[in-house]
Amino acid sequence: VERLSRSPAVRVRSGAGLRVLFLGLRVDRPPFSDPRVREAIDLAVDRGELARRALGGRAEPATQLVPPSIVGFDPALRLPPRDRARARALLASAGHPHGLAVRLDGPSNRYVNDVAILGELARQLGEVGVRVAVNAIDKREFFPLIERGDSAMHLLGWACESGDAGDVLGSLAHSATGGPLGSLNSLGLADRALDELIGDADRARTDRERARRLRLAVARVAGLRAALPLVVQTEAVVLSRRLAWEAPLNMALSPEDLRPAP
Repeated sequence: VERLSRSPAVRVRSGAGLRVLFLGLRVDRPPFSDPRVREAIDLAVDRGELARRALGGRAEPATQLVPPSIVGFDPALRLPPRDRARARALLASAGHPHGLAVRLDGPSNRYVNDVAILGELARQLGEVGVRVAVNAIDKREFFPLIERGDSAMHLLGWACESGDAGDVLGSLAHSATGGPLGSLNSLGLADRALDELIGDADRARTDRERARRLRLAVARVAGLRAALPLVVQTEAVVLSRRLAWEAPLNMALSPEDLRPAP
């Protein structure tokens, strides 16, 4: 991106996209069925350092499963400060005084620098006694793995292309129902209060009321710590200077959006 930005032949447009990368924890089985372990993982991760070391600073730390441009984003949510001492104490109180060993699954060819992200997560978690074996595999193997429920911890991304947090809440965070709701729940998450909040949002009669109820559901997901938000991806598009383009929210480049430059 830096090299192309210096080229007189092209223009580079960069901006925060819609995709949030997060760490999915399988909460229906040990060790992540214990909320103390999930909190320890959350406190062990420094999102800013992750963005710098694995993504060259081309990402923003994520406070929740949706970025600020999405309806349902809760501006009151804040990043937990990294606290390695408390993380180790939580692990000890959960019965892991000497840490624990886990496998971190993730794709090797789906997200920008996904293998580097996995490696940096393993490094940071190792500093609190979580011994991580990175399992970076082809996306054609990765997605069936998590869909089968065979991954206790995995790197995943989600972009709410509709602009509404109901996308991720209904598919990923709702209890599995055998239908569309919970159809992509790789977390083993089944929280009645969260399901009710998602249902309340779907029954809202106005946009304003839906947004308010979605914020409540997003905050509930954050509190459960089944999906730990990491970063909002920065998207970059390279254009000929002969073309004009108005970037949409998702930073997706579609031919029909291009015009001759004035």
